[in-house]
Amino acid sequence: MHRRTIFIFVVAGLMLSVAAVATIFLPTTVQNTGRHGMHIGPEKWRGTITITGDVLLLGDLSIDPGTTVRFEVGDDQHSGDEVLADGYNDNDPTRLLAYGKTHSNIIVLGKVIAIGSKNAPIIFTSASTTPHLADWEAIIFNGDGSIIDSAVVEYSRNGINPIGDQSHSMLRHNDIRHTMWGGISSGHSSVRVIDNHISDCGHEGVDVQGGDQIVRGNVIEDCHAGIVILGGSPTVENNVIRNAGDDIHVVAGATPKMSGNTFVPAPPDSSREWRYDNFAYTMY
Repeated sequence: MHRRTIFIFVVAGLMLSVAAVATIFLPTTVQNTGRHGMHIGPEKWRGTITITGDVLLLGDLSIDPGTTVRFEVGDDQHSGDEVLADGYNDNDPTRLLAYGKTHSNIIVLGKVIAIGSKNAPIIFTSASTTPHLADWEAIIFNGDGSIIDSAVVEYSRNGINPIGDQSHSMLRHNDIRHTMWGGISSGHSSVRVIDNHISDCGHEGVDVQGGDQIVRGNVIEDCHAGIVILGGSPTVENNVIRNAGDDIHVVAGATPKMSGNTFVPAPPDSSREWRYDNFAYTMY
């Protein structure tokens, strides 16, 4: 083959390689549009993003300050899972496959960097004009080093769900409210949960299933329970839990390090409830 021809093929190959690498590593800007289905590569969201079905992102997600992520009450992907009964949610229709197939979530197989501000928070909410609890499922991510800061998360089934080992991830300064289940379901992630305001949750403000989470300086109020620790050795300190049915519930075998927490219980005759259709959790 002629040397010039070989050179052209080599240059073309290099250009294709650069384009492929750019596709993988440079974020695609997604602005003022709808989103559903599977996407490959990092993305940056800004403006108003409307979620019409489950979103699976194989890459990192960054979200600009002031962005609103709206979830339609529905799932055009018709995918989902059933959550096992645990003795508390047995009769809850939102744990069933029928709910999972008809309500959307965001799953990020990478880091989420969503840093808002006091004047420009990032908002995750229902797109309904009359929003209800569990209008959408959750934000799920597994990238260590994730940060969700100064966001509003409302009208979900179970709020923010980090998974995997995330000892360098941070959930900070967020307002998480109107949640059918838990505001932050931290699993075994060892995530840092610091200085959040968590309210109106039918399960608990924060749950820990195992790991070395730091749960510090949060205000948790108007919830069925404040913090539930099912395992691990989390540091739980300087949290204020108000108007809750239970304060910090620790299951046998968990070894939390606790100090400086304040609990102001709900009145014994509290009638607060968290409802989905004809099913409701009550304060006691």
